[in-house]
Amino acid sequence: MLIAFVLVLAAAFPQNAKALKPEGSGSKTSKGQSSDKQPKSTGKQTQSPGAKQSSVQDALPAVLKQQADFWNKGDLDGFMKSYLNSPKISYTSGGVVVNGYDALKNRYVDKYGSKKDTMGQLSFSDLKITALGTSDAMCIGNWHLERAKQPTLDGVFTLIFSKTNDGWKIIHDHTSAKPGA
Repeated sequence: MLIAFVLVLAAAFPQNAKALKPEGSGSKTSKGQSSDKQPKSTGKQTQSPGAKQSSVQDALPAVLKQQADFWNKGDLDGFMKSYLNSPKISYTSGGVVVNGYDALKNRYVDKYGSKKDTMGQLSFSDLKITALGTSDAMCIGNWHLERAKQPTLDGVFTLIFSKTNDGWKIIHDHTSAKPGA
């Protein structure tokens, strides 16, 4: 099921589609090194493309922390920066599917407003991150929202991230409230 979902996402976002196989498909030596032949060194020091960037295990929690910080300040525009600004992103919750960045932003405004006093305090926890190749990842976790004069809400989410030139961006968000919330 997950593989089918990833293939659908790859079709929707072909610029981010990469083979879902490890780099260097050759066999490994007993020391864990690839036995693929490597090009001879030219004497120049080069850095791998991801060397300056943190791992997905470090990057996604940072994205979500920043997202919660924006939410807690009442900055919906800042919160939305974690989503890819595209008509192709999707969000689903409570049996409703929302397609597109603008439609998702409007949904948040309709449901939570766009000011600190109506948005409340959001936090994320229990993050489980799975790389889906080199430029996509899945994050499953819990969310908690407290708002004045409103019941406290708790739920779970699954986010699909894609690595872009602007960093990791959410391309799909499936969020649900826990029973009784």
